[in-house]
Order: sequence, then structure tokens, then C-alpha cells
Amino acid sequence: MALNRDTGSVGYVFSTPPTPFDDNEQAALAFIQSTSVDTYAQRIHNTTSLYTESGYDFMTPPEVTKLSTLKARGAKMMVFHGTSDAVFSTNDTVNWYKELDSNHSGKAAEFAKLYLIPGMGHCGKGPATDKFNMVDALVSWVENGVTPAEILASVRVENTELPADWSKTRTRPLCPFPQIAKYNGTGDIEYAASFSCVISE
Repeated sequence: MALNRDTGSVGYVFSTPPTPFDDNEQAALAFIQSTSVDTYAQRIHNTTSLYTESGYDFMTPPEVTKLSTLKARGAKMMVFHGTSDAVFSTNDTVNWYKELDSNHSGKAAEFAKLYLIPGMGHCGKGPATDKFNMVDALVSWVENGVTPAEILASVRVENTELPADWSKTRTRPLCPFPQIAKYNGTGDIEYAASFSCVISE
């Protein structure tokens, strides 16, 4: 159902002109079930006399694979993306980050970090440890110069898409790309302390 729900996002948010639907559960569900993502995907780059900038252009920062202005003013960026996102491919986000890194001589991590969340869908849910706080890490990076490394993530007990056999106390480290979390070989597999962030082989 998660994939179908995101059809509404594509139709309403990204197409030009936006395609609103009634803000009630039944009307939204009817719209979602009768709408093709492919139909609205074609309209992401559209403009009209009223909407002179497309949704895609509006959301995309200038020089998105350089971000030189952001870097020059000392700003920091932390990006996360669920690997089971039904709308946006993590491959695109990884390719963006790789190009950003290349444009900064392999040093993009000095001002930008990418975290891939295994199993997480679009903005949450899925078989994932999707409860985490990157805001404090970002504030500490900007205000205190403490470069973030791994971010502790845990299970949200209200996540209805968790497998029945998952521990409600499971934690995992979220690792900055290109690192991944790897089991140390010892320790309880339900706890982040049993994992280390390593470069994938």
C-alpha cells in the first residue's frame, strides 16, 4: 500500500499544475487507487503561465552537485534516505553524493553526509530502525565542530510494518556513506554496539 499512497504525493506535490484531491481519507484513497504514478511522473517538469517554475526545478537547489555557496558559508548538510523508498531511488541519491564528492576532490564529507536507512520506506516505516535524531548531531557539527559519525537508530514500536519477530528494542548504527553497519561477530545482534561502520567490500 505504501507505493500506492505515494501516487498521491506525486500527483499533488510534484506535477504541474498541482492536482489537489479532497482532504479526507476516502476521497484521498479513491484518488490514489485510480491514479497512475507514470501519468504524473510525466508532469514533473511541466510549466504553465501560472506555474512558471516546475515542481522539479522548484525543489532542486542550484548546482546541486556542487553546493559551493553552501560550503563557502560554512553550512553543513545531513541527508538521509530509506533504501526501500517507493518514490525516490536511493541509487539517484548515491549518484548525487558521489558527484558532489567528486566535485570537491573527495572531501564532500567535510560539509555533507549521506545516511542510507536499510529497509526504510518513504520518510519512514518498513522493516527498519527508523527512529533517530540527526538534528542534535547537525547542531553539534555546526556549533561545536563535532563531525558526526554513526547515528543511533531504534525501532518505533508504532511502526505497523515491522515483522512480527522483530525485537521492539532493536537498535542499529546508521553509517555515513559509503560505510555500512557490519556485525562484529560477537554480541547481541539486537543492539547497535554489536555493529561497526565499515567501508563495504
